[in-house]
Amino acid sequence: MINTYACFIFVLLIVQIAILVVAFVYKGSIKPDVEKLLVNNVHGYDNSTEFAKFVNYVQTNLKCCGASGPEDYKQRGEVPESCCRKKELCVKLPSTTNISIYSEGCNKKLISFLESHMKWVGYGSLIVCLIEIIGIIFACMLASSARKY
Repeated sequence: MINTYACFIFVLLIVQIAILVVAFVYKGSIKPDVEKLLVNNVHGYDNSTEFAKFVNYVQTNLKCCGASGPEDYKQRGEVPESCCRKKELCVKLPSTTNISIYSEGCNKKLISFLESHMKWVGYGSLIVCLIEIIGIIFACMLASSARKY
């Protein structure tokens, strides 16, 4: 039974290492995917959707507006409240000259944020791999000592 556990953890470790390798190889392709995600969600912005909650969260925390700027909301006629620097003094006209809203788009900021935090995800995954290796070693040692008795 303990050997089965060790084999199962080993299979999980191999899958995790494969995912890490794929993530490392394709990390450069994150930029077009993030840009596409933001552009689609900004252009189809509707306050009631989950995508709108995501866009609002990004805009509020990264202090940005729209995918490439506040002009992305021209069709809508006004920017969401999450684009405002101060909620109570906000003029919601979609323009880069409007000083009450963030003038920078979220594409570059979100990509920069993700790229800067990807190394921590990688470090965390490596630590989990090491813990799994230690678990496999201990399981094998326990199985070995259990056979002696």
